[in-house]
Amino acid sequence: MLFIFPLSDVRNGNTEICCKKLCACGRQELFTAQLITNSAAKRVKSFWKRERGLGGRGEDLFLKEKVFPSPQKIPPPYKEWSDHLNILFIGDVVGQRSAGYLVKTLPALKRSCQVDLTIVNGENSADGNGITPYSAKILLDFADVITTGNHCFRRKEMNDMFEESSVIIRPANYGDTVGRGYTVLDMGRTRVAVVNLIGMAYMESCDNPFHCVDRLLKEIDTPNIIVDFHAEATSEKKAMGWYLAKRVSAVVGTHTHVQTADEQILGEWTGYITDVGFTGVRDSVLGVDKDVIIAKLTTYYPQKHIYPEGDIMLNAVLITIDEKSGRCTAIERINQ
Repeated sequence: MLFIFPLSDVRNGNTEICCKKLCACGRQELFTAQLITNSAAKRVKSFWKRERGLGGRGEDLFLKEKVFPSPQKIPPPYKEWSDHLNILFIGDVVGQRSAGYLVKTLPALKRSCQVDLTIVNGENSADGNGITPYSAKILLDFADVITTGNHCFRRKEMNDMFEESSVIIRPANYGDTVGRGYTVLDMGRTRVAVVNLIGMAYMESCDNPFHCVDRLLKEIDTPNIIVDFHAEATSEKKAMGWYLAKRVSAVVGTHTHVQTADEQILGEWTGYITDVGFTGVRDSVLGVDKDVIIAKLTTYYPQKHIYPEGDIMLNAVLITIDEKSGRCTAIERINQ
């Protein structure tokens, strides 16, 4: 819920006011409102109180005020109320530099897409592979849930965090080991479950993901379910998508770091994409320095993975679901 009150002393000219918004999932976000004059601010306040039944509370704090000489357009001050949730799923983040890039750039994307919940695959977020407590904390600056994959246990220092955190999950079909394979977020007006699975084809030994998800769906008591299927084979991913059609809200493939162009809604219910892609340096081989990978393939000698400098690309999907039924109504690829 968002409450805004104009400052009593706003000079003529444009005023930038930064305030805190308490999201439904309990996280705070910074948001900027542009108010042209004090009278305009009063009209905005009056409209919000009349249309939204707000007012009388001032929990949101104005943090700063700055006068600009040129006029600015007033952006939408709030998301229109609806029964739909916008869920942003970000592809495998490669390296801490890419994680830091998201911290700086993601707030604008989340505002423009009116995102309610952010999920990110962070299994490669640490420099040198895997995920560490340090890289996980960077990701949690902008994400509500972190999923992982076959590199989740690459760093032993992460074991305690897997045990303690309810929003950092590992593949559920890794059996009875540290951490958990799914989480359910209470967002106030609804609940959303995020499930992490790993494929069998060309991957390390694991339990059958199809049998595993059958067991999990009996435990989960919300229709809003997002599945991260971390797998190599496209056929196995597509089979999982159809297997869970009309049973979950979306099946999002991860692991290959190559975004596919097959986003669709299966059975008129379940959002699906074979692979959401990755977030890392554009001029690379799946996020790793291209010269390192070429040397490995031409000399047959092992090479240390190095993350290059350069422009970072963001791969993600925006999934819109009906929060009451769990049905996916839209899925959109993001590549920027």
